[in-house]
Amino acid sequence: MSKTLAFREFARFQDFGLSLVFSDYQDLPEEPAHSHDFNELVLVTHGRGTHLFNGERFEIHSGNVFLVTPGQSHAYASIDHLELYSFLFFEPMIEPFRRELERLSGFQLLFHLEPNMSLPTRMTGDLYLPPDVLQEAITLAREMRRLLQERPPDSRLRVWCAFLQLLTMISLHCRARSRSNNVHYLHADTLSRVLSYIEQNLTGELTLELLARQSCMSVSNFRRLFSATLHKPPMRYVLELRLDKAAALLDGSDLTVMEVAWRSGFHDSNYFSHQFRRRFGCSPLQYRAHKTNLSR
Repeated sequence: MSKTLAFREFARFQDFGLSLVFSDYQDLPEEPAHSHDFNELVLVTHGRGTHLFNGERFEIHSGNVFLVTPGQSHAYASIDHLELYSFLFFEPMIEPFRRELERLSGFQLLFHLEPNMSLPTRMTGDLYLPPDVLQEAITLAREMRRLLQERPPDSRLRVWCAFLQLLTMISLHCRARSRSNNVHYLHADTLSRVLSYIEQNLTGELTLELLARQSCMSVSNFRRLFSATLHKPPMRYVLELRLDKAAALLDGSDLTVMEVAWRSGFHDSNYFSHQFRRRFGCSPLQYRAHKTNLSR
């Protein structure tokens, strides 16, 4: 049974929700599997090894980047001078910037596309940063580590700024290595760009034919690949994304239902209300009233 680790076991700032761990496995024994209550963004900076992830084995090496979400079991084995940085954070830390990050294909690849793949087709160990970008990321990681150790008066702000800069860098440059025998790998970057395009044009007209053109595939091939990778058809994905955005606007703004519908990509308020009720089990106004009561 894997051990569950809490953020407080690693956190440099107990109430900050963001920390960093540098691991040098050169002279350390293989560690037992563990899970945790936080997100762990891992950047492999040197050497190679095996990532034991939810019972599967993935080879990792310098330049790899991957995400371990709460509750997932993982450990490292077959270690050869492995060094890595683990950025530990809670989801709310990036929430204010999520909409902008989701416009970037690398963020879609790392935070949405890869986690939705079923084992053993996941790309853990095959997402990477180009060498020049990796060096910039290492420089930022080292600066964060220094700030967390020395804690100057402005350390919290500078650590957070460095992390946001690093996350943006990864979201811009993260790529998947192609594997000729796996269709998911071959088209991972293409699908991540489509997901980014959807985010950038969520309030506009999005059709299956338009998304297929963005992927440079036929409609049938695009629909089949998208559904196999994301476990839902493309237009269902778009609909649910719009409804989730609408729910967030109902909860966090004073916009009217019609304004919420428009800003979420729905140009027919009756259709919006019907689809919203199907997804959330209540009308938009009932949803807002319920959320308001919960916050009191």
